Amino acid sequence: MTTALTLSDAPSKTVEAELAAKPTHVRLERCKVGARALKLLAANDALVSLEILSSALSAKNATTLFESALWPALERIDLRGNKIADALPALARVAPARLSDIELGATGLRAPHIEALHAIRTIDRWKSGADDIGPRGVAAIASSGWPLVALTIYRQRVGAWGLEQLAKSAPASLRSLVLYEADVGLRGLEHLAAASQSSPEEVRFRYDPIDTKGFSTLVKSRFAGSLTKLQVSQCRLDDDAIDALLDTTLPSRLQVLDLSTNSRMTAAAMESFASTPWPALRSLRIGGFGMGALGMTHLARATLPSVEEVDLTYADLNDLAMDRLAAAPWLRGVKRLYLGTNDIGEAGLAALARSPHAAAIEELRVFQTPASRAGIVIP
Repeated sequence: MTTALTLSDAPSKTVEAELAAKPTHVRLERCKVGARALKLLAANDALVSLEILSSALSAKNATTLFESALWPALERIDLRGNKIADALPALARVAPARLSDIELGATGLRAPHIEALHAIRTIDRWKSGADDIGPRGVAAIASSGWPLVALTIYRQRVGAWGLEQLAKSAPASLRSLVLYEADVGLRGLEHLAAASQSSPEEVRFRYDPIDTKGFSTLVKSRFAGSLTKLQVSQCRLDDDAIDALLDTTLPSRLQVLDLSTNSRMTAAAMESFASTPWPALRSLRIGGFGMGALGMTHLARATLPSVEEVDLTYADLNDLAMDRLAAAPWLRGVKRLYLGTNDIGEAGLAALARSPHAAAIEELRVFQTPASRAGIVIP
């Protein structure tokens, strides 16, 4: 029987009373987790998922927990926000037989801790961030022998060398690679492009000095040949990045595309974007540059028969641009439309409301616009 326990900011007595029922899924956030609670957790042989988040759990207490753990069913563990990295060798010694998903952001993680976890052979999803594992830590992940399906690393300096190690050892099982603020640059992308054993379905980069040359290297590589989800946002792409993308088979296959907040793009990028069909695209995020009414004129002509979500936040849109958007045939399928941080007023919203294509919209966001500041009711 599956039972879930979720507590936030709870005192130790409340935590203990709830844990006594042996829930299968436990999420404790900013809670008091005392010695009795740790004993109850360790003795819970039905536990499938354990999340202890930002609860001042110490490495000493975590070691005690791991050393006495009886977890034959445990599949997921998330200990973000607790300085428990030094306890991870104890978790490795217990090596829960079904543990596959592990999340360790802001735990004081270093490369030796990752190396200690190599003893757990079943990990297929790894997420870490806000620590300083460095390239050596990435190399430790790459050489782990884990059957990785999803790898997420954020706010850590992977660098070109770290990405080279990952490219050399990335398993064929890898389906999702997410690197935010990883400082990979052109050289790192060249290493990744040379990886021959992996063909992920999802690749995401954000806050990285990736320019159009690096982007072109990536999207034209065998490594990117099976992508259905692609994000390169808040980087340094310009209009030529769209042309590089069009010079691949990705437009026929991508389901999710996020090129938002690449401030070097201009309205001309939308003309290129609209020059080819995007039959599978469901989610498009492409704001964060000076698209304006001209760019929206081009985008409105795009062939997007499957699109359900469009994010045009901070795209220099005004009421005239909204007029152009309202005429877009692809608007018929859009359920979620995000237009925040633009110069959209009452006339722009009225144009959208009058559109014969806008009936499917279920969620519309217009925060930080003249319309929202004036308290205008959407017609």
